[in-house]
Amino acid sequence: MKKIKGKSFGGERPLFGLADVHLEDIEIVDGESGIKFCHDVEADHCRFYGKYPWWHVDGALIEDCYFALGSRSAIWYTNDLVMRRCRIDGPKFFR
Repeated sequence: MKKIKGKSFGGERPLFGLADVHLEDIEIVDGESGIKFCHDVEADHCRFYGKYPWWHVDGALIEDCYFALGSRSAIWYTNDLVMRRCRIDGPKFFR
């Protein structure tokens, strides 16, 4: 499993199409669809500020992460998801 640690991402779809990756201490700071059309993604101690950060992901583990108010409509069209100890401030979170 590839690891991405301690980085900040912005803009449109910066982590589009990732597969078999562990994200640790990353930020999605602005833009839309930060993690989209991905599979087998783990996120640990990450922060999401931009819109629609987690769409169309199959196979996900999200632990100890923060979803800010600006991360509206955060997790849509996602299958096989486990979340633990996350703070959710964004509206319209799941679909």
